Amino acid sequence: MLLTSYLKSAWNIDIADQITNRSSRLSLWSMLLVTSLVSISSSASIYDKNCLSGGDTEDKFCNRTVLSIVIGCVGTVSSLLVVASKFANSDAPFIMESFVGALLFVLQAFGVAYTTSDNGPGAPLGNLYYSSWFSFVCSFFIGSSCFEEHQAHILMKEQEKEEHRFRKRFQQRSDKRRRANESGMARFTYEED
Repeated sequence: MLLTSYLKSAWNIDIADQITNRSSRLSLWSMLLVTSLVSISSSASIYDKNCLSGGDTEDKFCNRTVLSIVIGCVGTVSSLLVVASKFANSDAPFIMESFVGALLFVLQAFGVAYTTSDNGPGAPLGNLYYSSWFSFVCSFFIGSSCFEEHQAHILMKEQEKEEHRFRKRFQQRSDKRRRANESGMARFTYEED
């Protein structure tokens, strides 16, 4: 509380306002960042305990643990970049966010399949199991939110085009009526003279 008050008064940074004014996906990206960090730490601990301490590093189990570490690192770095870009600029590039979201969804799908399967390091219930599934769910919601926003943007563009066509037709009809009225008035005044 003291830190937020200091940041607000000294640097004119309102953290609560910054968070609420950012996109709805900021909380999803933040959750993905946290769950990816948990996944990295759990995987590294499992790798250290089972693979480095006299274990067979060529084993399926160890390879899947390394995969979990790599996916966690990619998820952490990607989430951190998106969160930082959203804090730096509330209009973070949508295409970049969509691409990263789709990439992470695919990676998390493979990660959760290999990590939590019978031969995987996340097979027993624990931090790795839950963080893998939660990361997958977060990446799914990020992807679906980006898709919905893209569809809404396409619909809005189509509505704008239709509205533009309608205005153009209305303007053309108005111009025709005005010209017809002017020519009719011209005939009427000519006939009166």
